[in-house]
Parts: sequence; structure tokens; C-alpha cells
Amino acid sequence: MRLLVTLVLLLLSYSSYGADERYVNNIQPQYFDEEVNRLKTADASIDYNAEKDEFTIYFYEGMYVVGLRLSRSAADSLIAMIDKYESWNKKATVKAVTLDKEIAKVHTGYTFWRLGNSPWRVGRSVDLSLHFYSQSAKHHQLVFVIPKLQSIDNQYINYHPKEPHFDLEQAISLRDYFDRDNVIAFVRQKQKQADIDAEFN
Repeated sequence: MRLLVTLVLLLLSYSSYGADERYVNNIQPQYFDEEVNRLKTADASIDYNAEKDEFTIYFYEGMYVVGLRLSRSAADSLIAMIDKYESWNKKATVKAVTLDKEIAKVHTGYTFWRLGNSPWRVGRSVDLSLHFYSQSAKHHQLVFVIPKLQSIDNQYINYHPKEPHFDLEQAISLRDYFDRDNVIAFVRQKQKQADIDAEFN
């Protein structure tokens, strides 16, 4: 409870209140590339909105960019799912078994996507499914299964995103990014920089 109060007070004092800020840049999931028949590394990032206490995950799929909006509640659910993935990973590795199984679903806020520099298409919320997927008995990944995104303006405009795959270390890092302590540290740093900037008007 004390942590939540601290976060609320910081958010209320944050001078960039209301704006999305780039929070994390260095996320690198993998996607299956049909042309070379293997997984290839791509980029992803997270923005944070202090006013709404919401996150936006961006997945850069080559020509396409896909965005998923997550509330604080959805982010907390995601943390719990990654905890379960980590637990399953330990068990599957010890038992030397393979598994392809859904862990749980998390409901997103709005979704959006675009091709190259074309305008953003805004889509409806979706149920993001997190899967435990074994590449081998010793290599188990967390997979985001994103359903087809449908434009809120035109039912005939849609896009089916690729499936980002995260190794154990990447999944744990992703979980930590949504942790309240790390969000508080980020907001404090942004506030400190804003205060410095304000002195030089």
C-alpha cells in the first residue's frame, strides 16, 4: 500500500503529466522468419504514461510496427504470468520435457499498427495470450500470441501480428520493467531532469 501511495504522489507531481514517455528501448524478442526457417531477433520498446499509469509495448516486425496498450492491472497480470512461466521453465528443464501450453490471457487496452510510415490504424482491445513453448527439452520460451487486430473504423481493415518469442532472461527483464519499484525510479528520474530543465528557462 505504501508503495502505491508513493507512486501516486510521484505521478501527481510529475511535470510531464499526461504525455507518453519512452521508458525502455533495449528489448529484443525473436520472430520466426519463414524465408530462412528460423527465429530472428527484432526490436521492441515500452512507453509509459504517468497520468494514466499505463504502458504501451511496441513490436517492430520489419515493415510493420504493432502497439499494445496495457493498464496497470494488465501489467500486474503480465508480471504474474511471467512468474508462472519462470516456474514452469525450471520444472520443464529439470524433468527434460517439452511443452506447448497457454499460461493465461491478459486483456489489452486499444491496439494499433502501421506499415512503414503510413498512418496508424487504431484497433480494438484484444485478449493477449501468453504461451509456454519449448524449442527443446532445455530451451523454453515465453511467446506472445496476439490475435488479429481489427480497425475500429473499418471492419475490413485488419492485421495479424507475428508472435514475439522471449528467452528466460528476456522474459525476466520484461517482467522487471513493469515492476512498480522500477516505474517509480523512472518517474523520479524524469522529475529530477524536469526540475533541472526548469532552472534554465
